[in-house]
Amino acid sequence: MTLPNRQAWDANAYKIMLRTGQDTGTKGFCEKLGYSADQKHGLQIRRLPPRTP
Repeated sequence: MTLPNRQAWDANAYKIMLRTGQDTGTKGFCEKLGYSADQKHGLQIRRLPPRTP
């Protein structure tokens, strides 16, 4: 994860955000890398394709 972070900082990014599903161990992994889960919330809506009979 350090290479993508460095590339973002080198490109003058002011923040890096990660998104993951709720039921994974990814959150704890990312927190160990220094990311904080208490600053932002991610929401989404999806347009489902029409069902075919």
